[in-house]
Amino acid sequence: MIVGLGPGDYSRTPTEAREILTDPDRRVILRTEQHPAATYLAALREVTTCDDLYEAADNFEAVYEAITTRVLAAAETGPVVYGVPGSPLYGERTVALLKDRCQALGVSLVVRAAPSFIDAVFEALAIDPTDKGFTVLDGRNLPDPLLLHLPTVIFQVDTELVLDHVLERLGNTLPDHTPIHILSDLGSSAARVSTCPIGEVELGVAGLRTSLFLDPPATGLVGAVKTMLRLRRECPWDQEQTHHTLSPYLMEETFELLEAISRLPLDSPRSGGWDDSAYREVEEELGDVLLQVIFHSNLASETGAFDIETVAETLQRKLVRRHPHVFGSLNVEDAEVVVANWVKIKAEEKHRPSLMDGVPAYREKPAVMRARLMATAVRPDPWLKDGSGFALDNTAGPGPLQARFGMGKVSARTAVFDRDRTDGWTTGTATAELEDGAYAYRDIEVPEGAERLDVVMTWDEPPADAIASTVLNDLDLWLDRDADCETAACGEHVSRSRADSVEWILIKNPEPGIFFFYLVSNVFY
Repeated sequence: MIVGLGPGDYSRTPTEAREILTDPDRRVILRTEQHPAATYLAALREVTTCDDLYEAADNFEAVYEAITTRVLAAAETGPVVYGVPGSPLYGERTVALLKDRCQALGVSLVVRAAPSFIDAVFEALAIDPTDKGFTVLDGRNLPDPLLLHLPTVIFQVDTELVLDHVLERLGNTLPDHTPIHILSDLGSSAARVSTCPIGEVELGVAGLRTSLFLDPPATGLVGAVKTMLRLRRECPWDQEQTHHTLSPYLMEETFELLEAISRLPLDSPRSGGWDDSAYREVEEELGDVLLQVIFHSNLASETGAFDIETVAETLQRKLVRRHPHVFGSLNVEDAEVVVANWVKIKAEEKHRPSLMDGVPAYREKPAVMRARLMATAVRPDPWLKDGSGFALDNTAGPGPLQARFGMGKVSARTAVFDRDRTDGWTTGTATAELEDGAYAYRDIEVPEGAERLDVVMTWDEPPADAIASTVLNDLDLWLDRDADCETAACGEHVSRSRADSVEWILIKNPEPGIFFFYLVSNVFY
């Protein structure tokens, strides 16, 4: 039998539980004597405590396993009562283990509930928990992400180290002046309740029977969603927006995020050390992209199509489906197999017979957007990595065209962002059939007031009549302000082997005038 001792003094222990605990024919095992009711009971009668197991074990899970073993071993010799602080229904890992173990062994188990520390918290604060709802969190095991939007009780704040970690996590999103209630020894004559700003909590208040309570403002992800909903209701600019009017901002924020990421070390975060200022910039730009995701989701919710919750859930389900090696029984050897399996599952889900079916037409998307999509669609077949000359990077300069099956069609696409145009984008296209050592050449006119120039190379028409699967070529993209590079590979800007069959150059606030770009064939695999 398992009984709860209640939240504090022995007087708060339910009458039925006291009768069971004082029955001389039953052996009593207490999880700990560090509780007012347990201390009182130990003075009334002989009890066995498990505090020695806490001192001997390396971690809490080992303690709980040892306690479970002790209780079950005692039950083999006669009736046993296992007493736990508060209620056995809340925050008692040993109770869950005993339930599972007894069910597996076919042993009868009776559980008697009691008032818990949660009852004591709301009683002490005179709060109706059904008014707003509430969340209960374990100070030793805070969730990630930590979504704070409901009145919150944090229990097991038993050491200064745990309290310091809790305050650090709360401080990531909550202002320092947010009030927090510190509750200690509730349900006993030594009960204490104090309130102070979260930034002024002293670590010395931590203890075995200390809990925290706060009613936080909406912060973090939940706060961002609620703020955007309010702006939609009350801000004239937000009220005028549609999915299409927001599209240029999504592109702009995406470019700014990519620029911020480019300032990080190439092997981040594997390099260990990190540049705080660079990561702060990435953090800010990620927030701007997230704003667009939330805004579009809120607009869709007005039609009943979807909202941010269903967007997140759709993503979560997709990730589970496409990672059967994590969430299922599939075995994979390395990351390449993971990618191949992802592509296969995606093709089956989308019913796309061609790799290019998921790439939007150029006229509908700026050049860099289409190029990035193509970079994920066009991948070399595994047979190309047979040691016969396949290379991941070719930056030694232009060389002869080594064609096995013929080039197919290579396209260079440009996108100029013009603040004076209604649609924002001025575009042009050049297409050329390249032969050995050939150069594709085109000029670009950049107007006054242009905020950004993008030049993107894609190889988007593989020779399907030659082989059944997509292959990979390597071309370089050069950009120059003068015409002196028309017959050679040179220029002020160059993109070489950036991502598979895609090269791109991005210039912010380009000078008005004529630019010239060149496609230079390096190697064809």
